[in-house]
Amino acid sequence: MASGHTYTRDQAVRHAQMFDVIVAVRGAFSNYVAAMKAANPNLTLLVYLNGGYSMNENGTKYPGALYARDRNGNKIKSIAYGSYLMDVSSSGWRSQVRDQCLSLLTSSGYDGCGLDSLGPAALSTTYVTGLPVNPSTGSVWTRSAWLSATHGLAAVVKNALGTRPLAINGVRDGMDYFDPGGSTGVLADGIDGGIVELFIRSPLNAIDQHRTFTEWKQDVDMLVNAGSHGRALLCVAKGWVTGTSLQIRR
Repeated sequence: MASGHTYTRDQAVRHAQMFDVIVAVRGAFSNYVAAMKAANPNLTLLVYLNGGYSMNENGTKYPGALYARDRNGNKIKSIAYGSYLMDVSSSGWRSQVRDQCLSLLTSSGYDGCGLDSLGPAALSTTYVTGLPVNPSTGSVWTRSAWLSATHGLAAVVKNALGTRPLAINGVRDGMDYFDPGGSTGVLADGIDGGIVELFIRSPLNAIDQHRTFTEWKQDVDMLVNAGSHGRALLCVAKGWVTGTSLQIRR
């Protein structure tokens, strides 16, 4: 999902041989789509775009009404990346995301789209500079209402894609899936796939640091529950830390 990296044709083909679903920025594989599909006819390539934030701009690219605001009317930014949180309930922003998806799909030659940042992280002050206010209530978004709004955004994109696939990132993990304040599982309803970005472990935990049995079992139970509801989940286990090759494989 990151930008600023490239692959050779041989590397691209090897990825295709290893995986059936790949989410990537447009430039990562656009020159190798035919070769990748020849190596793996079952491969689905999804072009990455951020559905919840406007990236690489100074907060003036879009009309002001499209940006999320805190209680003081300030625009909100991602603490880690500096991107601007958008009003996911805005028809204007939903149209922007839809159009970006269709444009990137055409220029990349990929099969569908992968929307990032549609989960509940935007409701945490450890992730954003301020808590977004729901324009329809004047109060900070509740978890369930936010998830409903982001799913509504995804539904607009899916409607434009038709039979072409759409996956959205925001399910996070089993703990969020079973959160009584609002299950992230709803994000996968009517969508081709919900991305579970924190499956089994958090990316910066030490390689030998494990979740409790209860937390781990929630991830397992999430898969069972998703299957019973007809939800498809794309699970990613990240290890962004050092470790032996054996530890990393495990």
